Amino acid sequence: MRVAIRAIGIASAVLWVFLIGFAVSAVFSVKDFQFEFGALQTSIGPQNDVMFAFPLGIINKGLYGISDFNISSELVNDQGFKLARGSTFVPLIGTGQTVNTTREIELRFGDLLNGSTRLLFDDVDLRLAETFSMKAAALIPVQASSSMSIPWGAPLNNLALGTPQSSEGDGGSYLGVVVPVSFENHAFFGLNGTLLVHVFNNVNVLIGKGQISFDVSQKSPFRQKLMVDAAFQNVTSAGHYEMSVETPLFSVGPLVFLYA
Repeated sequence: MRVAIRAIGIASAVLWVFLIGFAVSAVFSVKDFQFEFGALQTSIGPQNDVMFAFPLGIINKGLYGISDFNISSELVNDQGFKLARGSTFVPLIGTGQTVNTTREIELRFGDLLNGSTRLLFDDVDLRLAETFSMKAAALIPVQASSSMSIPWGAPLNNLALGTPQSSEGDGGSYLGVVVPVSFENHAFFGLNGTLLVHVFNNVNVLIGKGQISFDVSQKSPFRQKLMVDAAFQNVTSAGHYEMSVETPLFSVGPLVFLYA
């Protein structure tokens, strides 16, 4: 009886040693699990959504297969607000196998702005936080996390309206006014639309309005002069502009600019 109990104890000890050794080797095998991160790809989708794509090569040089490989991605703005989430799942990555996949995050332009127009005018860094989870040898759960910055270029960077300049009018009650308009499109996409400007004098009386269309390539400046027919009797040397911007991607305004 004692021999049987001793044999069971030895077998149990051997089993535990095997299981611990297996678990340790499976965990250490994860160190031979490699990632190859491709360059960020950005685009505007068919529904005018912003698309971020992150190519990823997964290389398993370990002793065991990897199963239930999952990447949970979360994109946040520079103030920490969550903009969008995405996930990528690969059911199995065998020993010596390389799998190429793409992590994709899609969000509406309105969600990107999140009630704030700052991203239209300021270049900032967005942050991508990711959690990697998997099972080594189909048994041992492993988890890791990482984060990276994504530069965001503002489509209306340095938007400005210059000092109004008088031009030739109709020789009567209206005076031609030229308003310099400029901005820089730092975005990864081209931008087209319309600028509508209302000109007010120093007592908030509307003296005229005008609009101008624009079509600006990515990473390019825009500089034009907007013509406004202003009521001569209401023109003053100081006042303010109210400008609205309409594009297929977004609408913003009225934005207030002072002039003197």
